[in-house]
Amino acid sequence: MTDQPSFNWLMKPICGNESLRVMISDLREKFIDMFDQVYEETNSVLCIDEGYQLVFSFGNGENQINPSSLEGAGEVKPEDGYLPILFLAVLQKKIREAVPSLAGTLTFSNEKGESIRLDSWPKLKAVYSRHGINETGAFEMIRIDAEDIGFVDPVYRLDELGEDEPVLFF
Repeated sequence: MTDQPSFNWLMKPICGNESLRVMISDLREKFIDMFDQVYEETNSVLCIDEGYQLVFSFGNGENQINPSSLEGAGEVKPEDGYLPILFLAVLQKKIREAVPSLAGTLTFSNEKGESIRLDSWPKLKAVYSRHGINETGAFEMIRIDAEDIGFVDPVYRLDELGEDEPVLFF
């Protein structure tokens, strides 16, 4: 048994669904653009955050998604940063919304094998807390990234409105 928390993911095989392949590719491209990540085309490796690598190639390795069957599994450790978990959470949400019958295809668990459900900001925030992210400023930054990528709806921060904004409230 390990003392270090981990976030584990499992993607069951999905054969013959081209729309999901396109969706995963689009999400990968969006992460590259939004978060200034690196994708090594020759090796089909998406390098996320602090060194985490998600591999898109045939075979069955750790942190690898097979582009044909869409099967994969892996682990995200605290030192891997917050973006790998956000990527997987957004992917799960997009699968759930696009093809509800495949909602259970991508599942998450902790290091003890206990199921983790990521369908809201409080649940995502709890996973990050387990990984040692506890500063308010860090949560605010992660929340903004989660809004930008479409995991959660934006929070309207009325206290940040400038004085030059028209007053539309009583």
